[in-house]
Amino acid sequence: MSLESFTDAYIEAALFSATDDEGEPLDSRFDRSDIATSTVSAMELDCADFYEEFKPVWSGKCLTNVREDEQAGHDFWFTRNGHGVGFWEKSDWKPSAGAKLTEGADSFGGFDLYVGDDGMIHGQGSSRRRVKRSSRKPKRSSRKPKRTSRNPKKRTSRRAR
Repeated sequence: MSLESFTDAYIEAALFSATDDEGEPLDSRFDRSDIATSTVSAMELDCADFYEEFKPVWSGKCLTNVREDEQAGHDFWFTRNGHGVGFWEKSDWKPSAGAKLTEGADSFGGFDLYVGDDGMIHGQGSSRRRVKRSSRKPKRSSRKPKRTSRNPKKRTSRRAR
């Protein structure tokens, strides 16, 4: 039970559910070694973020006989991409945990795999980590703005002086 098994299961689910241009599942021709380094890195970052934040939510709440981290890895991929299975399934997770995990997975947005012109698998889509970074507000200065005139109530233009 570890982040590694969670991430491996996530990538396994991704290759299982994604298809090439002819509709063939990617896992019929590709494996993890065929995924572009930048895509693997993005997937690993998303997995690490989700695992760190939500591991306490799923710990002890899986209802299947498989290992929790592996089930969670599969369901993270399926749920964030809107597949017909995932954390919301009452047969796999206790309802209270499933609802929180579904909400968490949805917050990451979808992530799609495709085969590039280079024959490698690439990914595109949103990531909560990237969304958080891009939505940060610039820091406000703690310094007070300078006054433009000596009497702030009396505003005059340069021409009037």
